[in-house]
Parts: sequence; structure tokens; C-alpha cells
Amino acid sequence: MLKTLYFCLLFLVSTSIVSAQDFECSSSVANSKFSTAKLKSLEDSYNSIKDLSSGFKQISYLSALDISEESEGSLWIKKPGKMKWHYKTPEEQFYLVDGKTFWQYQVEDEQAVVSNFKDVSISDLPALFLLGTGSLTNDFSILKACTNEQTILFILTPKSSDNESGELKIVKLLTNIDAKIIKGVSVSDVSGNITQILLYDENFNKTLKDAMFELEIPSSVDIKDYR
Repeated sequence: MLKTLYFCLLFLVSTSIVSAQDFECSSSVANSKFSTAKLKSLEDSYNSIKDLSSGFKQISYLSALDISEESEGSLWIKKPGKMKWHYKTPEEQFYLVDGKTFWQYQVEDEQAVVSNFKDVSISDLPALFLLGTGSLTNDFSILKACTNEQTILFILTPKSSDNESGELKIVKLLTNIDAKIIKGVSVSDVSGNITQILLYDENFNKTLKDAMFELEIPSSVDIKDYR
């Protein structure tokens, strides 16, 4: 299984199903003033959300092996700083950020890893935005933006390197035409790996309890603590 979780590409998505073709410009290219204003509108819309829960589908392509994998599960976010992913297929596993701590729990393997979030490679700029402590307009540059029927496609890159090796990712955000909610996101890295996330059945501002961001791990599970 492709076990790497790309938090850098997790953003709000509408119930519309997004295809790979939607992440390519097929119509007019937006001007820079239009693009900047729409991206700011999108950021403001996300900032107004305090918490969300959703189902998700993830499509991951690993270039080195030339294979793709689909995963599904549930997601909960509470800003600032709390996030929980429950992968149900093809293997059950959990990813949890609770304040400053990161957990990865693989149910079938009976293994769990706990680390400081700041020491984990996924703690990059887009992840900080998702958790409510980053900024799209401050942290990303717009390489290109275009309108495709009722959607806007933003192609972004971090203004500074998002990992220790200095490799920059390309982040594609697909939003509705009024830039109120993101419909999909695709991330490509310099190695040719591509990951897409689609969310559905979203619920916003339901006052999620802190108890939702806890893991029940049986005593039989081997826990490796790297803090």
C-alpha cells in the first residue's frame, strides 16, 4: 500500500466528483489580478470554518513503481491544530495530529508511531494552512490560473522550499467559480508522484469535541515513541 500521507494536499472539497482532466487548463487563462483576488476569497472562506468532518477518497500515483492506489475513509479537522484521518480501505489505519503530536496507527499490523509534529516531513506550508495557522496568499505563488466552465484551477508553488531537501511541490487547487469552496486538489512532486484528494458529505462548524481527536490503541499494539 502507498502509506505516505500527503497532508500538504488536503483542503476543502465539494461533493462534486473531480477527474484528472479537471486539473488541466482547458479554457481561458485568468489574469493575475483576477487570480489573486479569487485565491484570497478562497482563503477567507476557509478561514471562516472552525471545524469540519467529511468522507474522503484518495488517489495516489507512485512514479518509481508506476502504480496507482485508491483509498477511502473519514476525516475530521478542528482549527487550530487538530486533524484526524481514518483510512478504512484498502488497509485500516489512522493519522492524528493533536496539537504538537503526530500519530500513525496501522490497525492490521498492530503498530503505532508517535512523533513531534514539527519533526515529521509532512509538516510543511500547506499542512499549516489546513490546520488554521498558515496562509495561501502569503505562502504560495500563483504560477497559473484558468477558468474551466464553472470552476477555477489554481496552479501554485510554495514561495520557499517545503522540505529539508529544498524540493518544491506543485499544488493544483480546483474551486467553484465564485471561489467559495475547493472542489479538489492535486499535488505533484519533483519525482513525478501525484496525489489527489476528494471529499464528500462535508459538515462544517459542528463544534467537534476534543475527544474526537484521540486514539483508542489496544495494549497489544507495538508503539514506537520518537519524541
